[in-house]
Amino acid sequence: MNEISQTKINNKRKIRKRVLRYIGIYSLIFVITAILVFSYNFVSGKTFIWKADGWEQHFKALLYYADYLKEFFYKLFVEHRIEFNQWDFAIGEGGDVLNTLNYYVIGDPFAFFAFLVPSNYMYIFYEAMILLRLYLAGLAFSWLCFSTRRVRTTAVLTGAITYVFCYWGMLNALRHPYFLNPMIYFPLLILGVEKILKGIRPYLFIAAVFVAAISNFYFFYMQVLLTVAYVFVRLIYLYKKDIKKMLTKLGQIALASIVAVIPSAIIVMPVLNAFLSDSRFKTATPFYFIYPVKYYLQMISNYVSEGDSYWLCMGYAIPTVLAVILLFIKRKKNTLLKIYFFICFIIMIIPFFGQVLNGLSYMCNRWSFAFALLNAYVLVVMWESLLNIKAKEGLVMLIVMVVYMGLCMFIEYARNTKSFSQLMLGFVLLIVLMPLMSTDAGKPVISRKTKQICILIVAIISIAVNSFYKNSVTGENYVSECVSVDDLDMLLYSNENTALLTYLENTNIDKSFVRYTGSDLDYNSNMLYGLSSSQYYWTLTNQYVSRFRSALGITLNTELPHKYIGYDDRTYLLSLSSTQYYLVDLTKKVQIPNGFVYIGTYMGYKIYRNVNALPLTYSYDSYVTEDQVAGLNGVELQEVMMNSIVLSDSQAENLSTDAQSQAAIKNDDSAAYFDDIDFSSESLDYTINCNSEDVSVQNNSLVVTKAGASITINFTGKENTETYFVIDGMNYSNASTYELYYGDSKYDPLDLYNSTRWNSLDYSEQATIFSDWLFHKISSTNVELSLTASNGATKNMRYFTPSYSYYNGEEDFCVNMGYSNDAVNSITITFPKVGIYSYDDIKIMSQETDRISSYVNKLSANSLDDMEIGIDTVTGNISLDSAKFLTFAIPYSKGWKAYVDGEEVDILEGNLTYMAIYVTAGDHEIKLVYNTPLFDEGKVVSFLGIILLGGYIFVTEQQIRKKRKGFKCIKK
Repeated sequence: MNEISQTKINNKRKIRKRVLRYIGIYSLIFVITAILVFSYNFVSGKTFIWKADGWEQHFKALLYYADYLKEFFYKLFVEHRIEFNQWDFAIGEGGDVLNTLNYYVIGDPFAFFAFLVPSNYMYIFYEAMILLRLYLAGLAFSWLCFSTRRVRTTAVLTGAITYVFCYWGMLNALRHPYFLNPMIYFPLLILGVEKILKGIRPYLFIAAVFVAAISNFYFFYMQVLLTVAYVFVRLIYLYKKDIKKMLTKLGQIALASIVAVIPSAIIVMPVLNAFLSDSRFKTATPFYFIYPVKYYLQMISNYVSEGDSYWLCMGYAIPTVLAVILLFIKRKKNTLLKIYFFICFIIMIIPFFGQVLNGLSYMCNRWSFAFALLNAYVLVVMWESLLNIKAKEGLVMLIVMVVYMGLCMFIEYARNTKSFSQLMLGFVLLIVLMPLMSTDAGKPVISRKTKQICILIVAIISIAVNSFYKNSVTGENYVSECVSVDDLDMLLYSNENTALLTYLENTNIDKSFVRYTGSDLDYNSNMLYGLSSSQYYWTLTNQYVSRFRSALGITLNTELPHKYIGYDDRTYLLSLSSTQYYLVDLTKKVQIPNGFVYIGTYMGYKIYRNVNALPLTYSYDSYVTEDQVAGLNGVELQEVMMNSIVLSDSQAENLSTDAQSQAAIKNDDSAAYFDDIDFSSESLDYTINCNSEDVSVQNNSLVVTKAGASITINFTGKENTETYFVIDGMNYSNASTYELYYGDSKYDPLDLYNSTRWNSLDYSEQATIFSDWLFHKISSTNVELSLTASNGATKNMRYFTPSYSYYNGEEDFCVNMGYSNDAVNSITITFPKVGIYSYDDIKIMSQETDRISSYVNKLSANSLDDMEIGIDTVTGNISLDSAKFLTFAIPYSKGWKAYVDGEEVDILEGNLTYMAIYVTAGDHEIKLVYNTPLFDEGKVVSFLGIILLGGYIFVTEQQIRKKRKGFKCIKK
């Protein structure tokens, strides 16, 4: 072995030793910091599972995915066949597995090994993967630093801990675990770009792009835009006017990106299609160019303390602040970092850019993990400067810190103990770093090594302080919002699903298809038990389900329009949806929908059976088009659906001649059809009584001048009916108390808030009113009306304004006040906020439901016999005396294909949300088959992508070999 080879080996050993030493030290510091941050969970017996999305979505998705993989591997290795379901009736009323769960687990490398973990210990795996994500984020950051700068180990250690435990990491560790993944991928993407710019193999970049693409499309999209911005700025800064080099490098990066993305098509193509089809994506969202003043003021303190206004999560350890101040003091150095910092600042202060990064959706700063990376990187880059602060620099830094402290003291929304605590730490550290004292020999009293240790220790303390104010009992006590370890078994194994399954097993009822609804149930738990439910809460929604709920005016009583709670207990809709059971917690007092009979109490739940439930398949002998019923409200429309199936206009036009002959409305004579139906619903005359002077009726508007004001709508109701409050064209215009005094007179038509009343207020009251107006203290994004009927029934109705994050465009509502044997004669509506509640029309409707049995008998007379639900299939036989529209109470999806006697037929959008096929008279075999849209095409593209990747690697390696040979020749 020659001397050069031995030197290379020795160098590699030294590097390996340094890397292992760094990883060891980093691991120790990470463990210490993690204990300080999450000790509140450990001490209080709380898991890392947030009671909201953590429990309702993330943890259940992980449990489901584990079982899904176990079943797949069992079939693969034991039964020697490849089979997995792409559709599951237990995702709400039925949904696509990949499109629903890619947002949470499918494609996430950290979720994959869940199949090895028993469900009883899954919460430990869940927590371990969160800690692993954070740990790897620090290593990814470290790799970026060591590969792009000559930096000290202590600097990188401090930067890594600061990056990992910024508020984005701290918050999402207990809220959205997969939000931590970009903290790993994004540094690797940036490092991959840098390697390409240096002419190094692009494989890291390709791997990072691929993994980011399959993990979560939402964050992949975001990281793509951020990386593109980074690349363009970097190329312009690096090559300035050398366009040729710039385009060459840009082409190399673009080619590597394409090579990386194409193999991911098997996941990306179907999921992208689902994103573009999602009901929220299709809702027009207004763009904004300014946030509320409150947001900008909170930014000041949130830079160093916890806070997440519009998802702007910063909360950086205090040494970062000193590093950033020093960065901008040194004018002619690190220009590129300053440019990136300026770009991030612009994105932060102008909502439009946040909306673009959020998929052209609502105002949001979920890109702020990238800002955390920049700040931590600045700390590493400025490390030497921090250790060698000059007297003048120290003085300027001190002045800036004093001004910062002053802003936090005098600005209300920046004033809090947590930011003061951080800034006091900053002052202490700055004093340690400043050259205030020196020995007789002129050397600083505090050595460089001591300063480095101080910065690291202060960073850890700063992180611990943020955790204290967020998680401790004396702080926000955020940990209390996490699921207790002791409650896990009860939540998992003693819920409405186990109660219903116990009943079904005790009574030997067929469990091949079971659908239930209820009140105050556990979201998404049904998917763990294979039961179909009208409860649904996942990020991506079926656009047809959303359209149906909107057209029927189903009340929104959650803060999220994609969080469904049943069908407002409407008799007709519960039948049409094939809902068989209604479950209620034994401790709750709930009004039970009409047609449900009590069948027993199991495991703390009362169970009711729907005597009017339609089977999963039922048939219509006529149809109407959406255009023909467009003028009906939700109460009338649901009764039309009990008589005729509603089809889209385009599909009705494409029906065969025989099928078109079954149109219920001939020659556009809708009136005759509606007369034949003889609606059981009736619009009742009513009067509105304002219960105080704080609310008045003004030209189709209810003007409210005091929160909590109410009106009572009086009418003569009917016995044995469902009573509905129907409002069309609702709108809400927010007004603060200050605007009542000094705003448009339309907000105070009775002139209650005049100058005399204003002058009667003392100064503090006036200041509070002005502050509420100036800083938008009262949200105008949504309002939740409270409705109480004379029979004691209560309902809430939530309206979202266009400025709401999840605005969905709904403005027509039909609120079911329940079925009552006695006549309901009044509804009292309480308004939670000041403002103008305008509307196009208000109706009180009474709907008899005594016809439900005859409707159900007619529709269920022709349904599938010998029906079997298999893996992505529904099969059965049907015998028809005349042609029918066979309807499946399965949410419509373009992934389904239908076959009648082996021949493919068109699937129609039935009743806006379900599926239907036209079947002629006679005996037929029916089969439905599901395949995730674009999944097969994605497989082909991925296969071609793998070949392309192999070719790309081969060509790249060949070029490298040629360069090496040329280099050797030159040396010789």
